[in-house]
Amino acid sequence: MPGLSAGHRLAERFELQQRLGTGGSGEVWLAHDHHLDRRVALKILREDQWSDPRHRASLRTSFQHWTGLLHPNIVRAYELYDEAEPAFMSLQYVCGQSLQSHRGAGFRKILRWATMIGDALDYAHRRGVVHRDIKPSNVLLDEGGICYLTDFGLAAALAADDGHTPAAGSLPGMSPQQLTGEPATVADDVYGFGALLFELLAGHPLFHPGVTPERIRAERPSVPDVDGSGERLPEPLVRLVSAMLEKDPVRRPAGMAAVRSVIEELQADNPVAVSGEGSDTLIRPISRGNAATYRVTESSAVSQPSTHARSGIPARLMFAGLAVLLVVALVVVFVLPDVVSRNAPEPVSGPEPPRKVMQKPDELAEQAERARADEVLGELLPVQDRLRDKRVELWAADDWTEAVALADEADDHYRQRDYSVAAAGYRRSLTLLKVLEARLPDVLSGAVEEGMRA
Repeated sequence: MPGLSAGHRLAERFELQQRLGTGGSGEVWLAHDHHLDRRVALKILREDQWSDPRHRASLRTSFQHWTGLLHPNIVRAYELYDEAEPAFMSLQYVCGQSLQSHRGAGFRKILRWATMIGDALDYAHRRGVVHRDIKPSNVLLDEGGICYLTDFGLAAALAADDGHTPAAGSLPGMSPQQLTGEPATVADDVYGFGALLFELLAGHPLFHPGVTPERIRAERPSVPDVDGSGERLPEPLVRLVSAMLEKDPVRRPAGMAAVRSVIEELQADNPVAVSGEGSDTLIRPISRGNAATYRVTESSAVSQPSTHARSGIPARLMFAGLAVLLVVALVVVFVLPDVVSRNAPEPVSGPEPPRKVMQKPDELAEQAERARADEVLGELLPVQDRLRDKRVELWAADDWTEAVALADEADDHYRQRDYSVAAAGYRRSLTLLKVLEARLPDVLSGAVEEGMRA
């Protein structure tokens, strides 16, 4: 079979339109799915890999890790064609650019992106998947400012502990443990995420221009104190990135939930300034603390806090309290591990026991709400796919549009960590979709009868 080119069809269904990128594990193409009449991205094995069963097996493993990750900030994996020539998988297409083209952006924007990426990684880790290849080119930013984590080609299962793992990833985002082939852990992604934040803030990769495995193992990076625009970085952000890049995984933050917590506090203290008509508007993150007070509209404006919301705790006292909470969070993430490490007795034998993180009741409640939202979303998306496959927009356009709008609105609430509202929205959308799916036999029967009359 000749090399791939625009106009070529795969599986008699996907028409290649434009090559989007090439990497070690294959090529990515924008394609038109003539079956569902939509644009998709296809990850296709490179021509020199077509006849190698190992690469087909690797593609299959990647898809197995990826297809179970259903999150608003993770690119969806749709279908696998591992018996095709060439083998490929179809993916959600995100219209936009990777974060590689946004290196050196202002730190406030980077904090907003980091919140979404961190949430996606935390979700993947709770599903038992480590990404292992976190870098700016593997994060897509759509035209609406939403980030999507992509390319789980090197992902590994957390539970897999089979001794030596082949070193895989992209310098400089590989942790020292990843370089030596140790089993995949959450700490690898914490390091990789730290390397990504460093690159976005500094405007160049870690250990640029001469990154080597030896430098990653030996040198302690110096995190810049200003961003690409020249604005001074908050000291807690510098300390966070430094801690994420520690050589010893025990000295890194315990997981993405701890990292995300600090980032959200930083984002709350450093809202993004956006030029509006006549004045500058501050976009504040929507989280548990301020979701009822602020709301970001489609035009990126923030509605004014209600009078009821303003009455109560004085603003000066409230911000002083937030400062205290931020200090406590930083002590937990940075100082406490050092104190424990210095005062703990040397272990007699055996591996170090896993660290336990005490969780507050509100955190446990949020996790339960998120689990419910994830469960409903996991049930909703396959129903959506089945109905798309039956061209639902042709025979139930209004109901389909309403169901999709409900799911999109729920996605927004999910990103804002308003999980209970997101779950309710997903459930309403799912109810509509199940009604449409129940109509399928009648629709198909009517189509057959009409065809026979014709």
